[in-house]
Amino acid sequence: MNEGLANPPESEAEPFLDGLSSSNTPAFWSAVLVEVLVRCGLRHAVIAPGSRSGPLAVAFARHPGVDAISIIDERSAGFFALGLAKKEHLAAALVCTSGTAASNFYPAIIEACESNTALLVLTADRPPELRHCQAGQTIDQQKIYGSYVQFYAELALPAVAEDRLRYLRQTIILAWQRTLSPYPGPVHLNVPFRDPLSPDPNTAGSALEQLPTWNARSFFSRISLIPDTSCYDQDADLSSLLAQLRECRKGLLVVGSHQPRDSESFCNAVGEVSQHLGWPVLADVLNPLRNWADRVPHLITTYDAILRAKGRACALEPSLVVRIGPPPTSKVLRSWLQAVDRPTWILEPKALNLDPTHSAWKRIPTSIVKLAAGLDTPQTPASEYLRDWLDSNQLALHRIDTFMRGEAAGFEGKVVYLLSRSLPSGSHVFLANSLPVRDAEYFWKPGNSRVEVGFNRGANGIDGTISTAAGLAHVSGQVVLVTGDLAFLHDVNGLLLGDRIRGHLTVVLINNHGGGIFEHLPVAAIDPPYEEFFATPQKINVEAIAAGYAAHYIRLEEIDALPDLVAKLPQSGIRIVEIQINRKLSSAARRAFLETFENE
Repeated sequence: MNEGLANPPESEAEPFLDGLSSSNTPAFWSAVLVEVLVRCGLRHAVIAPGSRSGPLAVAFARHPGVDAISIIDERSAGFFALGLAKKEHLAAALVCTSGTAASNFYPAIIEACESNTALLVLTADRPPELRHCQAGQTIDQQKIYGSYVQFYAELALPAVAEDRLRYLRQTIILAWQRTLSPYPGPVHLNVPFRDPLSPDPNTAGSALEQLPTWNARSFFSRISLIPDTSCYDQDADLSSLLAQLRECRKGLLVVGSHQPRDSESFCNAVGEVSQHLGWPVLADVLNPLRNWADRVPHLITTYDAILRAKGRACALEPSLVVRIGPPPTSKVLRSWLQAVDRPTWILEPKALNLDPTHSAWKRIPTSIVKLAAGLDTPQTPASEYLRDWLDSNQLALHRIDTFMRGEAAGFEGKVVYLLSRSLPSGSHVFLANSLPVRDAEYFWKPGNSRVEVGFNRGANGIDGTISTAAGLAHVSGQVVLVTGDLAFLHDVNGLLLGDRIRGHLTVVLINNHGGGIFEHLPVAAIDPPYEEFFATPQKINVEAIAAGYAAHYIRLEEIDALPDLVAKLPQSGIRIVEIQINRKLSSAARRAFLETFENE
């Protein structure tokens, strides 16, 4: 069964076509479209308000099987839908009116494309006769998202005829399937409407009267999705693969950014394979492994620090690298892997190129879970190579703990270090791009908290940070977002979602008054123009912003007070916890600490 069919309605269930939805042709067409999507597995629709999209908005909002959310800012709406999809591994519908509204979805669609996240984008449009003639709120929406969508179609103008409804049904099924296959990603449907747009309660049933012989129950019962087999390991000889891996005594498992459907199964599989082979596991912070450390005895989390020492980096060179998922976050690790240039096998069921270093890699069309299922021989005893990695990791972890207890009172990296030790079991953290995700990569302490980590690392931009985290909170319950001040301001309208989300979002705002990531680049020594054009400090009053958006505000004077604030998270709303940081001093502390490894 295709993963898109997640608890779909029974095929013989009565379709939802209420009187209002059938009152005119656009309303009826939209009601059929939504019913088809619900039977395919759709759960959520994020709707930016507008006139031309009115028939779609009414159909989604009235359907009892759809969680419909209204968001006025299209850019925020796009990222909110992205957060929903990242958690549920299913597309959310994203709806807007005609004109420039569609262009504001673009950043979220790019991120969905680059991170392989399913989205179904429905842009309402004027009919063909009102295009290219200065009709209001009309732009060229044909293929507006270019190559960033996996499938594009413009739907025909609505019509009440059985052959046209069959066309609509099958096109919607195809679009839904393309959000998931051959791999997840965004799909765009442009949906033109002629007036009258809004359903008319005074003419209920008028559209259905044009279909005297149409059997709605039979029509919708014929919805079926073709099971997708293109992503699975039908070509992989697992026993032969494992035999080849067992022959290597200096192998590495490198796990990049990855959000599996089932974290426990994924972590169990990685641990079993690594123990079977006797290989260390270099685990990015953007996958579950660091928070399921008891399942992965050969876990290495401090490789960024370890590999800064040239002598140690040479001694730890592998003979073979097996990668899982996209490239790792750490630039030090990526550069080291590129420099050693060892044979690299990438476990990836989907036909994607996940190697920006262009090394001599080959794709193994399987998953780590399926590879673990093929294990049939005893574990390999620990090698000297494995012990060297484990010893180096323990030494680095000890040095990080010592640093955090002593010299890091005003160091922003301590925020993620403390969160890794204090977040409630099973909660969710969302890491903003730039410094928060890098500090997490350096300092997130491994443990058994079962915390789930969210992120937007497809395009690595700061767009939509608050909105994506809010979407995640809507379906996850409680989320802690760690962000800098520039990413916060870039998506400040995401705070409007406080009364839309069913869960709670705590925004831990590290206010270092500018872009701290630039402090580590050579351009920081060139001022002017560094401060004005790179660091770009902003004069903002976060407490006033919070009050304007009806968000709860807390000014945290000491970073060490953070664990008490997150030990028990609220159930609803948005809370902003501001931590003021001296950017220059904090960057100097990070640089000095990491240089202690380089100088060994």
